[in-house]
Amino acid sequence: MKKWLTAAAAAVILWTAPAAQGADISLPGGAALPMDGTEAEAASSSFLGGLLAEKAVDAASEEHLAHAADDLGLFGAGQEAERDELAAIIASIARRSEARRLIGGSGEAYFFSVYVTDEELRRAEALFAEAARPDLSGMERDGHAAAGKFSLLRASPMERGVSSGGVPYRTASAALSFDGGMLRLPFRAAFAALREGRGETYSVLLVMEGSDAAYFLPRFEKGLTEAFVPPAAQVRAGRSGREDV
Repeated sequence: MKKWLTAAAAAVILWTAPAAQGADISLPGGAALPMDGTEAEAASSSFLGGLLAEKAVDAASEEHLAHAADDLGLFGAGQEAERDELAAIIASIARRSEARRLIGGSGEAYFFSVYVTDEELRRAEALFAEAARPDLSGMERDGHAAAGKFSLLRASPMERGVSSGGVPYRTASAALSFDGGMLRLPFRAAFAALREGRGETYSVLLVMEGSDAAYFLPRFEKGLTEAFVPPAAQVRAGRSGREDV
């Protein structure tokens, strides 16, 4: 069931908004992800970021999410309350998400992240347990799994690790295609879930295939192995230790 929650989080944070700056990327849960040689600004500051953001409001609305649940056949007659509650949880999570445009080398990447509490995870997990197996027959484009404008071409297995700063994480990568109407754009994506206190931070790095991917993906992977929680963030969270993934 946790695989469904992970996939849902990754999909939700592909449609988000505002940002921050610095080589150490501050995550919503308080941890920091070192990414040397990069600067960050609002994702909407570029044409592509604006194109992605166009879908944000509708994709993260309770109405759209409830409709998506119906399309997937998750809930049947008499389960409208469960469907609407799940949509409300995901919409609430999406409204807290952050989107950043990373600039480095001669290119750019997009970084999306959101923090999900254990209570939200537990409740969503319980609702998914009441749901039927999703009907994915309508979520294909040219023989590939699709969500919105993105098609999944291939994906790596999930890997686990613990950073040098003591932050447990899971990570995977994928090759995507973005259907822009007149043209299709090849993307690489890296996903990570970091265990932070009483919840998890889900992040997606989205970057064009080629030299941009070659620049940003290794920095993202290295950043995961060096992720840390600044002392100030530990004090704010009222914790001094960490839970395992």
